[in-house]
Amino acid sequence: MPPAPRPAPHPAVSAVELWWCPRLLATPHRTSYGVEHRRPTILVRVQAGPWEGWGECAALATPSYRAEHAQAAWWALRHWLAPRLLGLPVPPVATLADLRRVSADLHRRLAGVVGTAMAKAALEAALLDAGTRAAGGPLVALLAPDPRPVPAGAVVGLPSDIPAALRAVEAALAQGATRVKVKVAPGCDHRPLGELRRHFPDAPLAADANGAYRRDDWDTLLALDEFGLLFLEQPLPADDLVGHRRLAAELHTPICLDESLRDVGDVRTAAALEAADLVCLKPPCLGGLGPTLDAIDQASAEGLGWWVGGMLQGTAGRLLDAAVATLPGSAGPAELGSPNGGLRGPDPFGPLSWEGFALRPFPGSGAVPRPDLELVEALATRHWRTPGAH
Repeated sequence: MPPAPRPAPHPAVSAVELWWCPRLLATPHRTSYGVEHRRPTILVRVQAGPWEGWGECAALATPSYRAEHAQAAWWALRHWLAPRLLGLPVPPVATLADLRRVSADLHRRLAGVVGTAMAKAALEAALLDAGTRAAGGPLVALLAPDPRPVPAGAVVGLPSDIPAALRAVEAALAQGATRVKVKVAPGCDHRPLGELRRHFPDAPLAADANGAYRRDDWDTLLALDEFGLLFLEQPLPADDLVGHRRLAAELHTPICLDESLRDVGDVRTAAALEAADLVCLKPPCLGGLGPTLDAIDQASAEGLGWWVGGMLQGTAGRLLDAAVATLPGSAGPAELGSPNGGLRGPDPFGPLSWEGFALRPFPGSGAVPRPDLELVEALATRHWRTPGAH
């Protein structure tokens, strides 16, 4: 008998393209580490046989929130990551197991480049977009069989202007936000929180310090218990897990970690130290969807509450975060921006679909809509393609 025919090989990545698109935030984002106005967006396209996929890099303009910033991500993508991706097979992604396998293959291929989580996450997003498009289904359906609009929480910047903060909270609650998180810092905490709680005694309020406090601020931190917050996010620096453990033991308000988490190992360490009650998981900061699924599994196994955070992205990045947020078991609403927030001007991937303060995941084939390439090229001030790619 003739031998059985071998299955056709999966198409491999033959080209990677990058576009640098300078954007502006619709409103400035004020935190303890500064004010964000500019929002450079790096868009990534991978080509694999007849399929293409798109991703968005979430790195910010400056190395303030994380060490990886947009210029560094562009350099890493161009010189180290994109060239290593050439030749990687891209199978159809029809199941959650397929998604995990494609993600694991990508991260093994890129393991020789340390860090650069947000750059790697953009490449992973593009691969998964191509793979789910090849399979003919929406990525979100792999995570939730019946994906519904994702409730979103609102974020209010550092409330140095208390009347403006009161108006922002009132507007978010009126639109249907199921949680409002207020940025705080030493000297801008007790007074504005007190005013907010006085005006909104039953509102679901949380606070986020972005690591602004130190152990010398202990009494100030412990006094935050009086405001009945849902949680206090990242009060101490990212590397002070021991301090967070001590604070979690003394503060009645639950502690949430964000900047301290770079990978699933950090989630495991935080749980072992009892340094937090909750974790804010941001897929770009963890390296993509695959690592985020591992982090969710770890947090759930350790009894840590988890929820999905955002990175001030455009449409493509926010839709990917919304897909992850459809997973069951989240301890709170995702941070996906607001219906009237985001980036200025039209987005190449189109507008987001909101129902009140809930974001509808992308229902079509792939992870994100096909972008308007003319708009991409109009926005871009830099364009690069892997040399010799076909």
